[in-house]
Amino acid sequence: MILESSESLRQALRTLNAYRMRSFLTVLSITIGVCSVILLTSLSQSAFATLVKGIEEVGGTRFVMLFPDSPKKAAKKASSYQGGLTRADAAALGGIPSIEKLTAFQSSSGVPVRKPGGSEGKTDLVKADEHFCGVFALPLSRGRLLTEKDIKERRRVALVGEDLAKKLYPGEEAVGKEVVVKGDRFRVVGRLNYAAKNGMHFGFSFSDVVVVPATSERERVGMIALISREKQSTTALLDRINAILLHRHRGVDDFQFIDLGGMLKGFYLVFYAMILVVGLIAGMSLLIGGVGIMNMMLVAVSERRREIGLRKAVGATEKAILTQFLVEAVCLSLFGALVGVILGAGLAQLATVIGPLINRGWVGIVSLPAILAAVLASAGIGIFFGWYPARQAAKLDPILCLRSEEA
Repeated sequence: MILESSESLRQALRTLNAYRMRSFLTVLSITIGVCSVILLTSLSQSAFATLVKGIEEVGGTRFVMLFPDSPKKAAKKASSYQGGLTRADAAALGGIPSIEKLTAFQSSSGVPVRKPGGSEGKTDLVKADEHFCGVFALPLSRGRLLTEKDIKERRRVALVGEDLAKKLYPGEEAVGKEVVVKGDRFRVVGRLNYAAKNGMHFGFSFSDVVVVPATSERERVGMIALISREKQSTTALLDRINAILLHRHRGVDDFQFIDLGGMLKGFYLVFYAMILVVGLIAGMSLLIGGVGIMNMMLVAVSERRREIGLRKAVGATEKAILTQFLVEAVCLSLFGALVGVILGAGLAQLATVIGPLINRGWVGIVSLPAILAAVLASAGIGIFFGWYPARQAAKLDPILCLRSEEA
């Protein structure tokens, strides 16, 4: 049995080698389909992994954001309260036991910034408390973070992002120097390290930013961000926050929640939909390749009638003939799959190298499940579309085959 199979394989390879150009054109669609599956799936997984990494870096499913919003259910009561979200609201929420970390901040974009005596540029300004960097998991590269004493005493100190530090003091250490923000001078006490947080935008850049102490407890804030102690669900916490804020805002629901856990579920649905679309597009290429294989094998059966007749005349069984042509079809599809795997995996690997050059937080992935699925699908395509021509060859009458050649 093994000898018979190996002989069929050798014969198939000799036949395909004899028709190299025809074989190449036949498997081209298989190659394109397999390459598309691997490359697009790998890029999709890379983009999703990069986004998930950014979410996990700020607490993942435990991260909750609160923004000011126009009242919905209590729109008629809006005139009774115009406070928006304040630092006092954040202080009230800070007493909830299930909250691990909490910060309130106000951000502005396009703020004038310069070093003393230097030319003016633009950056993002964040007025925050001492918990800001902890909630957003911003790594410190040099110096120190803001402290409770900085906030209480309203000290003129600042943290600067990595890119801003390089822009203001190229080739120098920014910590210990001064920075002028909107005409006010601050002493830089800390330099933040690079933090990608890919896909996460909270109204400011993580690297081109200056963070200064908040100035007033009654100051309005653009966002309250918190990390929950609960890893499974934040529903109970959100209900409690909602009750507290409604009480403080006189029943006016002028705020909204964004739960990253819920967002992540939505991202998963989008990701799986993308994979499905990729599979359908690539599947069309594979089907076209399968039709090409069937067409080539039907032509081969017609051209090789004398060979089939001679083999049957000397004792070859229908099973042997069927196996011979079926092995040829599978070899065609697997050869296309092999070339497609090399191209697709190579391009995906190239993307893992180029990606971080464009986006430093890029997570490069070469999808092994996509490679396996593409190879198995190609083998299935070869068997499915090769069966009919192989069956036709096996059923040919040897006498009629030999007579047709003589005629």
